[in-house]
Amino acid sequence: MITLRAVESKDIVPLAETLPNGFQNTTKETWLQRFESWWTLNPAFTSEFPRGWILEEDAKIVGFIGNIPVKFFIHGEMKIAAASTSWYVDPSVRGITSIRLFKEYLNQSNVALFLFNTEKTNLLKVVVKYGFKEYSCPSQSSEYLYIINRIQFIRRKNLRFIFTKYFLRRDINNSNAFPEILKKMGTFTYSYLFQMPLKEIRDLSKGMYTSSLCTYCDDSFTRLWDPHLKSFDVAMSRDKNTLNWLYFIAGRRYNRRVIQCHRSSDNSLVGYMVFDFLPWNASGGGAMQLMDMCIMNNDQQIFASLISFAIEIGKQNKAPLLLLWTNSLDADLSFWKKFMIKWPAGYFSYIRFSEIPDKNLDTLNLYSCIINPPQGIDH
Repeated sequence: MITLRAVESKDIVPLAETLPNGFQNTTKETWLQRFESWWTLNPAFTSEFPRGWILEEDAKIVGFIGNIPVKFFIHGEMKIAAASTSWYVDPSVRGITSIRLFKEYLNQSNVALFLFNTEKTNLLKVVVKYGFKEYSCPSQSSEYLYIINRIQFIRRKNLRFIFTKYFLRRDINNSNAFPEILKKMGTFTYSYLFQMPLKEIRDLSKGMYTSSLCTYCDDSFTRLWDPHLKSFDVAMSRDKNTLNWLYFIAGRRYNRRVIQCHRSSDNSLVGYMVFDFLPWNASGGGAMQLMDMCIMNNDQQIFASLISFAIEIGKQNKAPLLLLWTNSLDADLSFWKKFMIKWPAGYFSYIRFSEIPDKNLDTLNLYSCIINPPQGIDH
């Protein structure tokens, strides 16, 4: 007989021993670290909040769905969101049994919104059926590529990534395929040979700003966000405890780096970016991907200072690619046009609201970002 119950403290080690069966390249230690960051070190977690749920068959764990609390603001009021993660069911009991875990996750009370993320088409069909809506993140954005290392860039894995992202976009159809691909080939070749050099990017900051690595977020990071978040109905909290958890605890297994920018004249914080190093295999390839950022007034000189420093960090870590995006229609397009290789960002979050009527969702102004859980802690 298969039973379902909430995760208890006694389940932590057995779960860590079970989940590598469903998730490749993970170990018991991987999961123990994740559980610590999801719950023990999470500033939003309380003993009343369920860690998740397990399926048991004859005292053996055969299924699991994780549940992570995240602070959100909805119309200016602090609420708790529940991010689902690591949904796993042993192949021997899949079927109707699988959905029991998901339904239990959705049955939570005192949760204002539910967060889900996956690239699996079959799971997307399930979450849409249960009232989740798709939101692009970052909103209305393009993704831009900068080549850090030309030699590493032409490795097979990197070129395969570019071919998929850049040359095989859905906007290319049979009628325009050949001329469009030729045009893209020209842009790609020109960018490979003559992209804006690092010195030119650095010079755009005109010495007004200084960027450096950051190891802790203080209240100035929250203040930097305040004007931006006030323009949205729904957004994840950027209080310093949440930021430090997300950037330095939950993100530690991704080789996450935070780059801060200060005004040279008074040392005040004017912007920052968060990057993950994403290796595509053990022997090479990969990208330095922008995960989150906040830039005062979308100032191109601040962008330039941060990006030039990020390129230097990428070189030190042997990352061949830098992936960037804008998070505002007000961003200086004259600056971003200098990055010629681009495509629609194509990152999505799936959210279900429990306190906002469906009829109001179409007009909801929501700020979503790829750093938001579960994607920012489980990508």
